[in-house]
Amino acid sequence: MVGEDNGLALTALITSAAHDEKPERNLREIYQTIITDGREADLDALDVLLRLLPCQLDGAEDLLSLVGERGSAKEILIAGQEAAERMEAALGQEEEPEAGQLPFSSQLSRLMSLYTSAAKIGV
Repeated sequence: MVGEDNGLALTALITSAAHDEKPERNLREIYQTIITDGREADLDALDVLLRLLPCQLDGAEDLLSLVGERGSAKEILIAGQEAAERMEAALGQEEEPEAGQLPFSSQLSRLMSLYTSAAKIGV
């Protein structure tokens, strides 16, 4: 239960850093803390991937790489499928990414890198 609480708190910090105008901590600081404290297991790929995939803030790419290297391959695949479906729907409606988000081509590139990492972990 404690690990679940840690995961929820970490997801809340990441969400705030990715979306709030003045977050308590930025993504780079969160990444450094995770590495320093060995909290990689607290990263929830299902929640974090969808929040960070379109994010172009400093630290987002490193956190995504960490999810790819240490996360559950199954969760990465599930979250990746959902992200791909969202992009497909947006492209079908000729929508552009929201302001401050990466273009869909860059998001797709990140997603492919995560799939590659998940394949190395194994499903």
